[in-house]
Amino acid sequence: MSKIFISNLNSYLGQCLLEELSTLPDVEISGSLLQNMPVKNYSMSAKIIQTRDLCAYNAALMENDIIVYDMHTADLNELQDKAKLLKCSNYPIPKTLILISSVRVWGATKPKLVEMSPEELAELDDPEAEKFKVQEYEDSEYMKRKAPEDYKAWKGCETLAMSIGMNKSDLDVYVLAAGIVYGNGERVLAHLFKSAWLESPEELPIIGDGKNHVPAIHVRDLARAVKHVIQIKPNSKYLFAVDSSPSQMQKDIIKAISDGVGTGKVHNIDLESVKKKKWAMALSLDVKVKPSKIFLPPTEEEKEDEIEEEEEGEEGEEGELKPKKPKPIRMEWHCLGGLITEIKKINIEFNENRGLKPITVFVTGPPGSGKTHAAQMLSKFYNVPHIHTSTVIQKVLQLQNEFGESIKTKLAELKDEMLEEAENNKKEGEEINPDTIKPRLPKDLLAKAFRWALGQNPCRNRGYVLDGFPKSYDDAWNVFKIMPPKKTDDDEAEEEPDRSKMITDFAIFPQSVIEFHGTDNELIEKVKRLPEDVIQGSHYNLVDMNRRLKEYRANNNNPMGMPSVLDFFNENSIEMLSLHCNDDNSQDSCRIYMERFGKPVNYQTGDLVEEAKRIEANENIVEKEIEEEKERLRKCEELEVDKKIMRNDEIRKKIASVQQKEIDVLERMGEHVKGYMLENVYEVLSHGLTKVCMKKREDPIDYLARYLFKHADGIPHPDPYLY
Repeated sequence: MSKIFISNLNSYLGQCLLEELSTLPDVEISGSLLQNMPVKNYSMSAKIIQTRDLCAYNAALMENDIIVYDMHTADLNELQDKAKLLKCSNYPIPKTLILISSVRVWGATKPKLVEMSPEELAELDDPEAEKFKVQEYEDSEYMKRKAPEDYKAWKGCETLAMSIGMNKSDLDVYVLAAGIVYGNGERVLAHLFKSAWLESPEELPIIGDGKNHVPAIHVRDLARAVKHVIQIKPNSKYLFAVDSSPSQMQKDIIKAISDGVGTGKVHNIDLESVKKKKWAMALSLDVKVKPSKIFLPPTEEEKEDEIEEEEEGEEGEEGELKPKKPKPIRMEWHCLGGLITEIKKINIEFNENRGLKPITVFVTGPPGSGKTHAAQMLSKFYNVPHIHTSTVIQKVLQLQNEFGESIKTKLAELKDEMLEEAENNKKEGEEINPDTIKPRLPKDLLAKAFRWALGQNPCRNRGYVLDGFPKSYDDAWNVFKIMPPKKTDDDEAEEEPDRSKMITDFAIFPQSVIEFHGTDNELIEKVKRLPEDVIQGSHYNLVDMNRRLKEYRANNNNPMGMPSVLDFFNENSIEMLSLHCNDDNSQDSCRIYMERFGKPVNYQTGDLVEEAKRIEANENIVEKEIEEEKERLRKCEELEVDKKIMRNDEIRKKIASVQQKEIDVLERMGEHVKGYMLENVYEVLSHGLTKVCMKKREDPIDYLARYLFKHADGIPHPDPYLY
C-alpha cells in the first residue's frame, strides 16, 4: 500500500488532489489542514495530521512514501525544514517528493526569441515588423529560469529540493511549474469572472497591449498531472504543468472570458492602475512555455503504433507470440484546450461552485393587465435581463452574422411588400412615408430570435424575466422545443423536424410562470386610468385594445378548444401563479412564488432600494459612532494634557521654592561660618601653609598636620553657639 501526504487538504488545489489521488489503487492518504479555511469532513477519505506538535508532525510525515507540497499555500520556511529533514533521514523504502510550484518563478526570464523562417516572413503584412518570434521554453531548460523578487524564495525551495534529490538515491524529487490556475469556481481569476457575470463593468480590462504570454492550467488537470507523475515516475525532474491552449496571450484569455461569460467587450488599461491586484500581477506574467511531453495526449503516429501493438503480437525465434507491451499510461485531461476553448464548461463550473443559479420566469397576460410593469419590477429586483419583443428584435438586428442578416433581409422584404401594397391602395394625392411602415417579424423567426436571446450569457448566468412572448401554444413550442442531439455523426439531420420526437430544452426553460388575468371591461377601465403621457403614442387606445384583446382571447381562450400557451407549460409540469390585474399585492405574491424553492443565490439579489437604504443607515450609524468616539478621545486627551500641564507647573513651583529655601539657608549659614573661620582657623592655618612652602618637605601633609597639632593648644576654644 502506498501512503501519500498532501499539504493543506482544504485548500483550492488540495481538495482536487485528494479527489484525484484517492482514485489510485491501494492507497492511503493523509494530510495537513490550512488554518482559517473551511474544513470539510475529510476523515472518511484522509487521515488528518496535526501540525502543532512538530515532532509528531515530522514522524507522521516520514511514514509516507509520497509527499506532495503545494507551494501556493505552503509555508516556505516549513517546506525548507521538511526538505532538510528528508535529506538527513534514512528510510528503508524510497520516497518521492513532489513540489507544486508556479511558472511565475520564471517571471524575470527574458523571452526566448528566434528568427522567423522565410515562409513566416512572407506571411507578415508589415514588411518592417519584427523579424523574430517568441519560442516556448521547454522543461529541460529550467536552469535558465530567473525569478522576480517576490518569487526568489520559491526558486530557492525548488533548487534546494532538486539538489537533495540529485544527491540522495532513495529520494525522487519532482517540481511541477504550474500555469496560472483556473476553474472550479476560480481563485486568481475570480474578479474577472464576477465582473463578466454581472456585466459590471461591461468591458473587461486587458493590461497593456495584452500580448504577454500567460500559461495556465485547470485546477483539476493540475491534480491529474500530480497523479500522472506518481503513476509513471518520469525521468525529467522539472516539468511544465500547463494546458495546450491555442494561445497563451493575456488578451486572448480576457477576451475569452468576456465572450463566454460577459458582454464580449474589452478595453486596455495600464498596469500601474491595477498593480496591487493579485489577478493583475498574475496576468502581467510574460513567459511562453511548452507543456511537458508526459502530460500531452499521444500524436496520431503514436496512436497508430499503440493500435498495432495491441492487435499484433511479436513473434519470437520459434514462432511463439511474445507478450504484448503494456499500454502506456496517458493523462486524462479535463480542459486540454485551455480556458479559451473550454470557457462554457468553466462558466458552468463557476456558477455551480459558487451556488449561482439563474432566476427564470415567464410573465404573460392580456394587454393592459400590468404584466410588463411587473416584469420590469422583477427584472430590477433580481438583477436579471428583461426580455421583451422590442429589445430582442433590436439586439438581433445588431448581429453581424448570418442569423442577423437573415432577419434584416426578411424585414426589408416585408417592408417592400407593404410599401407596394400601400402604393397600390393609396388615395389620389396621398403621400406614403416609408418610415411609418413597420413590418412585423414572422412568428417562426421571432421564436428563433427569442431562442437566441435566452441562450445569451446574461440569461444563461443570471436568468431572465420573459415578458409577453410566447403568445400562443405554437410560439412556446417553437421557442422551447428542440430535436434531441444526434447519437452519432452518421445520423442525418431531418429537413422537417418530427414534432413527436422533439424534446423540451430545459437549458432555457423557465422555472416559474406568472399569469395576469381580468375581463375585457376591467382591462379597458384600467387602461383608461393610465396617465395621458403613457397612453400617448402607444397601443393603449380603444381600437388597438379591442384588436389585441381579441387576438389574445383567440390564442388562449379558443372556442375550438385549441391549446393555450399556459397549456404548454402545464404539459411540462410547471406550477403557475395566477394574479388578478387589479391585485395591489402582486409584487409580493410574485416574489413569494418565485422563491418557493428557496431564496435565489445571486450576487445582487434583494430589494435594491431597501438594501441600499439599510446599508446607508448602517454606514451612518457606524460613522456617527466613530465620530463620537473620536470626539470623546479628543476631549480625554485635552483633559489629560491640561492635567499634565497643571501637575508640571505645580512641581516646578515646589522645586523652585525648595531651591530658594536652600539658598537662603546656605546664605545665612555662610555668614556665621565665615566669622568662625577667620577668628579660629584662618590665622594658624595660613601660618602652617607658609611654613610648608618655605620648608618644601617631602611630606608636606604630614608636616602641616604636625604643625597644626603643635599650635592647637595656643588657640582659645570658641563657643560654637556664638556663631
